[in-house]
Amino acid sequence: MRNKLLLSALAMCGMSCGLTELGESPHSNADGVWTGPFSSSTSAVYVTAFEYPDGYDWRSDADMGVVKCSLVVFADKVPVLKIPVGDAYEVSSDPLRHRMIDGHLYTDYSDSSGTVIKKDGKELFRFLHQEEIACMAVSGSRVHTLGIRLAGGFCYRIDGEIVLERSSGKVFRHMVMDRGKACFCFSQPVMEAGGVKERYYSAVGGKTSRVVPDTLVTDVSDMIFDEGQVCILASTRDAFLIEGESIVSVFRDGERKDIFRSVMAGMLTCSFSDQDCLTVTGMYSTPACPMNQYLWTRHDGSVYLGYGRSLSALCINEEGICYAVNAEDGAAGVIAIDDHMMLMPEDYAVIGHDAMDFTDSVSICLGLSSRKGGRPILWKSDGGTDTLDINGYVATVSSGCLR
Repeated sequence: MRNKLLLSALAMCGMSCGLTELGESPHSNADGVWTGPFSSSTSAVYVTAFEYPDGYDWRSDADMGVVKCSLVVFADKVPVLKIPVGDAYEVSSDPLRHRMIDGHLYTDYSDSSGTVIKKDGKELFRFLHQEEIACMAVSGSRVHTLGIRLAGGFCYRIDGEIVLERSSGKVFRHMVMDRGKACFCFSQPVMEAGGVKERYYSAVGGKTSRVVPDTLVTDVSDMIFDEGQVCILASTRDAFLIEGESIVSVFRDGERKDIFRSVMAGMLTCSFSDQDCLTVTGMYSTPACPMNQYLWTRHDGSVYLGYGRSLSALCINEEGICYAVNAEDGAAGVIAIDDHMMLMPEDYAVIGHDAMDFTDSVSICLGLSSRKGGRPILWKSDGGTDTLDINGYVATVSSGCLR
């Protein structure tokens, strides 16, 4: 499944035994990378977790950058990889700067000297520009990256080599592979007779095409490729709108689908979410409540959370919608599978990102961290929980093929 969403989400997958300390295992190398056993299974549930020394308060992380920290990968609750984290190792403690792809851990790290991409703790390539890697994909042995430059603009690379770059403009943070070609969208400001205007483009394999939004569009929020077509998320005009109203619409191959009518202060944020089914998430405002969360999917319509609550984790496929909402302002945390709502275990929360994934077409697992600094757990929709015996928290949960 494509990496999930948004807002704050985090996760973990459990086990009940500890890990060998770095340097104490015959599987460790000079870089401090520890590798564990490999399963004969054809697929696995992967978990990445940040581990700290026992007794250290990772919630406050007062000694960030000094305290020992490791990034651990579990496959079906078995530790298979552990790499040291920190500037000296060129591995970031930001949970957004790593991802599991085809059973391998890819990390990106950048500073004033440039950017380095690693696979399973070993350097693949580096380049001079300082970039935040917004998207990454692997096709065969080639690594595709979509980076946002600190100095402005963006750059699409294959194995570190520039394929397409712009010194200005905005890249939309979604990239999909279609027959070995990376597909994404971006915008650029241009000077026209009426002033500076945004122009919109799609890119397929580094070749760009201009995308002209529908004449009803007043503001483009996001763009994404879905099933080979460019989809546009935008505010639109309507002859029947009253003052203070706006409509959010999805345009797919020119066809318009109105998904939300917001009133008064209206839309605060709105974007596509990287799911198996075309999905929109956003926050909107009403006079009664300044912040309300909603989501819309192509196959199942809209879900409104309301009352200032926001999504902590989300996964969607053609079979259903699953999401989690952390406890907040006295309200209990909840886990929802379609219309079935369950209470989140007390004193646990989703902390990082990509905390939830399907283990098959209908079952899910969700990583939860202890609000009190205890061991994290893995909540499973088919019943029960597993404890991960580490001091720390989980960054991602994903399912996929074993390497």
